[in-house]
Amino acid sequence: MITGVKTCSVNAHHFDVMQMMTEGKFRDMPVVENGEIQGLVSFTDIFKYITQNATPHEQAMMWSKTSWV
Repeated sequence: MITGVKTCSVNAHHFDVMQMMTEGKFRDMPVVENGEIQGLVSFTDIFKYITQNATPHEQAMMWSKTSWV
């Protein structure tokens, strides 16, 4: 088990969630609203959303902010 699990809200921006996942080196994050788990988002979910829906400018921002190391 892991303590201090990072979570995001339903309204969290996808770039912010992706950055938290990259920095924390984890692939899944619970989505919490009003202290209750609403679901689970994966790095793949966010990556697919960005590649399908983000503008070229937003995609460039993603690549510049995301560290793959």
